Amino acid sequence: MEKFSLPIMPSCKHYLSETTPEQDAILKCIKQEKLSLEEEKTLEEANAFYEKVFPLLKAIDLSSLTLTEASELKKYLDQVFNFNLMIFNDLHFEHLFRVSIIKEEFRVKDKVRDPKYLKYPPLKIIQESGVYNRANSSNRTVFYASFHENVALRETKPEKGQKIILSVWKNITGKPFNSYPITNSSVINEGVQKATLAFTETKNANHPLFAKLMDLNLSFLASEFVKECPIISPNKLEYLYSAYFADKLLSPLREGDPTPNYDFIIYPSVAWQHKHENIAMIPESLENKMKLIHAFEYEILETEYDWSVDMNHIPVKMKLIREATWFEKDLIIWDDE
Repeated sequence: MEKFSLPIMPSCKHYLSETTPEQDAILKCIKQEKLSLEEEKTLEEANAFYEKVFPLLKAIDLSSLTLTEASELKKYLDQVFNFNLMIFNDLHFEHLFRVSIIKEEFRVKDKVRDPKYLKYPPLKIIQESGVYNRANSSNRTVFYASFHENVALRETKPEKGQKIILSVWKNITGKPFNSYPITNSSVINEGVQKATLAFTETKNANHPLFAKLMDLNLSFLASEFVKECPIISPNKLEYLYSAYFADKLLSPLREGDPTPNYDFIIYPSVAWQHKHENIAMIPESLENKMKLIHAFEYEILETEYDWSVDMNHIPVKMKLIREATWFEKDLIIWDDE
C-alpha cells in the first residue's frame, strides 16, 4: 500500500507451503509446545511488524477513502491478519431489544405487518447501499440489538416526529450463546474489564512472545470497536477496520463449515460512553434461537440524546400508538385489530 506508506509483509508472513512461519509458531504456542530459536525469531519479527503497522493503519484518514481504496486496503489487511485469535465467552441472557425506524413503505393498510422489518436488513439492500457499520461491511447483514431498551433507543437515535417499533426478543434455547467479547481496552465497561482480566491470566500461561502478539492484535481490534469518531464518509468507511474484523469473526473459520463459530460479537456502546453493551448477531442465530414476543409502535415526541447517560433516563419522550403480543411466521397481529 504505497499511498499509505504501509510496510511490506515481513518474511514471517510469507507462505512457504500451506502455512506461514508465523502461523506455524502460533500453532505450537497454542499447543503449549516448546519453540525453537528460529520460531522465537519469527514471533519477534511478527511483533516488530505489528508495532510498526498498527499506528500507521490508525493514521489513515478512513473518511477520505474511495471504495476502490477501501477494497485495496482490505486486501492488505488480509495479509496482516492471516490468522484468527479465538476468544470464546458463553453468555446467557433472556431478552434482547431492538429499535426499528419505520418507513411508510413498510406498512400495509397503515400498519407494519411483516416481522422482517424488525430484524436485520436484507443482504441485497446492504450490498446496494455500500454502507459499513461498526460490526458489518456492505457484504454482510447482522442483527443489532441491546440488553436494555434505553441503550437500543440511544444507539438508534430516532428523531422527533419519526415512528419506531421497539421489539422484544426472547432466548428460546434456555442455553448460553457463544459470543466474541472485546478485550484489551481501557474503557470503563464491566464486561470488557472481566474479559481483559481473563486474557491477562491466560497470557501469563503462554510464551511471552505469543502473549505480546495477542496483546498487540487484540488491542488494535478493541480500539476500533470502541472508537468515537464523526461519520463523514458517505459509505461510513470510518468503520472499515471493525467491520472487517466482524466479517471475519462472524463467518465460518474453515471452508465447508456450515455455520460460524460465534452467535454474535458483544461490544461497548459508544452512545452510552461504553458503560453498556450492544451485540451484532448472525441471522442464523436470530432465526433459530430467538423469538419475537412483543412489539410497541411509538411516535417520537422529543429527544434528549445529549443529556443524562444514566441507565434509568429514557433518552426520548414518546407516545404509544399500538402494541403486539401475537406473531405468526410472516405476520404481526396488533392488539388493536
